[in-house]
Amino acid sequence: MAQPLARSVSPRVDALQAQLQGVNDELRRSSACDLEGQRRLLDGLLRLTATALRVQEIASYRFSAAAAYAKIVEDRVSFLRLGRLEGAPSLESFLMGALQPAMRSCSAMSARLASVAASSRTTIDLLRARLTVEQQAQNVEQLEQLKETARTQLLLQECVEGLSVVAITYYSTGVLGYAAKAAHTLGYLPVQPEVALGCGMPLVGVGVWVALHRLKHSVLGERPAAPPTQEPRG
Repeated sequence: MAQPLARSVSPRVDALQAQLQGVNDELRRSSACDLEGQRRLLDGLLRLTATALRVQEIASYRFSAAAAYAKIVEDRVSFLRLGRLEGAPSLESFLMGALQPAMRSCSAMSARLASVAASSRTTIDLLRARLTVEQQAQNVEQLEQLKETARTQLLLQECVEGLSVVAITYYSTGVLGYAAKAAHTLGYLPVQPEVALGCGMPLVGVGVWVALHRLKHSVLGERPAAPPTQEPRG
């Protein structure tokens, strides 16, 4: 009853096993960095597994029915206890000789289908694990690149801030120079304007630096850190 089905399914099982072997060979040859190729292999494995499970589902119903039928025949033959005619095989040996090879063929085909499905699922799990590890490695590499980019941007920002302090200090000193010359001419500045500007330039630079940092913290929504205070000694 199920032996013709087993014979018709056998070529499909052979093809599935050959496809699975080809996928495994390609997986061994493929590079771990080739994510696109591995996704293509995974897609092929999923289709192969779906085909194997569909064939197994169709065949298992017929094979189970045949096994139940064979069990009924064995029970009936054993119950009847048919005798043996002289010079001829008994009916029990004739029936079992025809039935048992067919059932062994069905059992072997069912085992082959189960093996193909299990092997394909195992290969899928291995390939998914390989893809996960490679994607995590690439994510770590991208994070390192982002960290390096952020570090570079921070250095550039600090350089720009330093240049801004120098430029603003330079122009502020130039403006103050005109005021110092006017004050010296009017007699309000007892020292030379150049001396006054030279002494006041560090103060101007510090003031510009503090003003820029306060502006940056106000834009970013942060509060500048207060200088540490010492507790009075008792």
